[in-house]
Amino acid sequence: MAKRQKQVAGRPPKSAPPQLFPVKALWCAPKALGGVDCCQTCMCDDGYEYAVKLDAPDRFAAHNEWFCSNLAHRAGVQHPAFNPVSHVDGRVWFGSQWIAGEIPDWWNQVVAGAIAFPEVADDWSRIFAFDLFINNTDRHLRNFFVLKDGATHRMYTMDYSRAWFHNGFPPSSLPLRPTCKTILAHRWIRTNLGAAFNIAAALSALDAIDTITTSNVRRIIYDQDENWLTKAEKRALFDWWDTDSKPRTASIRLGLQNGALF
Repeated sequence: MAKRQKQVAGRPPKSAPPQLFPVKALWCAPKALGGVDCCQTCMCDDGYEYAVKLDAPDRFAAHNEWFCSNLAHRAGVQHPAFNPVSHVDGRVWFGSQWIAGEIPDWWNQVVAGAIAFPEVADDWSRIFAFDLFINNTDRHLRNFFVLKDGATHRMYTMDYSRAWFHNGFPPSSLPLRPTCKTILAHRWIRTNLGAAFNIAAALSALDAIDTITTSNVRRIIYDQDENWLTKAEKRALFDWWDTDSKPRTASIRLGLQNGALF
């Protein structure tokens, strides 16, 4: 078995852009990961284990993960490192690096006083703005990934398989449904953890998204497996980004500032 690359104790790995070429899966195995869209991990030739998204039950899962992870990286949203994975089935799929140190039931640790929520409030605020942009309706409490980072904590995001193209493209208008998991989790955190939303942090993520050009988006898509989207779907994505991405960030800015999106 390949060994994991060494991780500095108490320090989570930094979010990192993907490699240009897929890592090769040495072996893959089923694993109970607590989600319907990811049920296996692969040990790869870079020495890391990856949670892998295929094309079932949603054929857009690999694209959604790839595209949203790339956007998150550019928007300053913390996330595990990711790569395309050359799978043992002969296809290329999306892989999110399996990292140690997740704090289980982190919200209970906040209630118990073991984690001070202000340490992760900026991360949480950026994630909410980002989820609104990518039309993510499935951000429940376990889809926040909290890690110890030296003397403080950081909150990471993961799992975009039920965002973006999953909910239809182009993304639907806002606000999100008040009964969706993303809104319910956000309201629960504010109510039960005394969380103060940081508008400035959220707006910084939107500002970063606005710097992503259509050319950047084309590069992201050309670096993914060509079978993850059809040519028509790629054209629709490029056209939407060129004309509608900035109006969407503008509507989110307004909705966060006047409270309409909470």
